[in-house]
Amino acid sequence: NWKKIKASKLSEQHLLGMFFDEAKTVAALSHPHIVKVFELTRSDGNVAIVMEYVDGETLSYVWKQLAKNQTHMPVTIVVKLLLDAAEALGAAHTATSPDGKAMQLIHRDVSPQNLMLDRNGYLKVIDFGIAKSTQQTELTSPGGIKGKLSYLAPETFRTRDIDARVDVYGLGLVLWELLTLRPGIDIAPDAPLQEVVDTVDKLQLAPPSTIWSEVPTELDEVVAKATAADRAQRYATMDDFAAALRKASARSGVSSSAGVKKWFLGTFAHRLEKRRAFETDAFSRAERAPAPKESTTSSGLPVARVDTTEHGKGLAPPFDARPGL
Repeated sequence: NWKKIKASKLSEQHLLGMFFDEAKTVAALSHPHIVKVFELTRSDGNVAIVMEYVDGETLSYVWKQLAKNQTHMPVTIVVKLLLDAAEALGAAHTATSPDGKAMQLIHRDVSPQNLMLDRNGYLKVIDFGIAKSTQQTELTSPGGIKGKLSYLAPETFRTRDIDARVDVYGLGLVLWELLTLRPGIDIAPDAPLQEVVDTVDKLQLAPPSTIWSEVPTELDEVVAKATAADRAQRYATMDDFAAALRKASARSGVSSSAGVKKWFLGTFAHRLEKRRAFETDAFSRAERAPAPKESTTSSGLPVARVDTTEHGKGLAPPFDARPGL
């Protein structure tokens, strides 16, 4: 899977800096639930990050399809996916650089769009493009706000002094949305910033169990604490969040990865068939392509060989623009 920076943006040094920061940040992470970075390459005037190919869908797509059909994901599976995400983000929060220094990494964009479910039942956290870390060379400009506004914790609009509780808040909203099939915050794309801030400040989420009776009432408390407006009232770490999830699910149970796989393959069979057809075509075109030119790399990462699609993203088509199930 490729992530490329547009040629028209290559002259903007701060964007290149952020792009290289992302590659270095994720390359330093090694966790089964975090998408891997293999290479950072320059070729024919392009700069690209070569990442692990995740054979699946984002939770954003999954949520939209389930909401459209009013078909709930089993609670046991929701909890399993959130535990995977919490484990991955907790590992990122406590990660150290190769020289042993704490990276103090915060994702800052935890949302269904950046959580992927692969066909084997594993969740992957993706896109650390705006992560905050002690390893950054390019920082947000004073007063700058990064992340999807609907998933930003209230404090991100007021201070740059943020910590892991920002990610706890975002994951808490994801949990609420998966349990209820409703958007936590519905903000128009062109809404004025002050309106967004007011909406986030006044957010009052209904207990999930009052919307879907299958939700254990214990999970209501987890959602409420994770999404508390006052960060002092939230779980301090992802480990605390995960422990609360497990405790709240003691009665209902937690699915295994095999159970997630069975549900995913059964629910999205047609979608996955379309993906197989796309991959077959992509491989066929790659085999007919001329030999790639020699590439050079940055930051000491290995050389990438070939871009297999016109979209510049390996085998991953622009699925968000394709028809649904």
